[in-house]
Amino acid sequence: MLRAILRVVTIFVVAMALGSCSYAYEVTAIAKNGPMVFTISNSGLFGSRTPYVNYVNVERIDKPTKRVWKLETTRSNGPEMHELRYGEFPAGMKSTIGPTELALGQLYRVTFLTIDGGGYCEFAISDGGEVLNFRP
Repeated sequence: MLRAILRVVTIFVVAMALGSCSYAYEVTAIAKNGPMVFTISNSGLFGSRTPYVNYVNVERIDKPTKRVWKLETTRSNGPEMHELRYGEFPAGMKSTIGPTELALGQLYRVTFLTIDGGGYCEFAISDGGEVLNFRP
């Protein structure tokens, strides 16, 4: 009986380990020479995983939440991306919503989804134009 329980527990642990092979990328919003820019870092062991982005979503966090910009890949694998300027889109991606102008003092969430994981951050633009990042 103990062997059967150990076998079930072992199979469960292995299945959970194999089923959760995704990477968390760090996303940051910055003001770079005026326009908003989102950066997405490498991930994985020693930062060796390059982000190939399939989907980008920017939404206004409010009641109700409203999507203000959405990018999607036009291929099966999105382009390699470390930086994205708000409102622009790289080759191989199309904008399906927006972009809508970002408002001062409003809280937003930007989400990047890659073929192997993703990442997000929440941000706001202060009255002085400074970008404030919030890590959930």
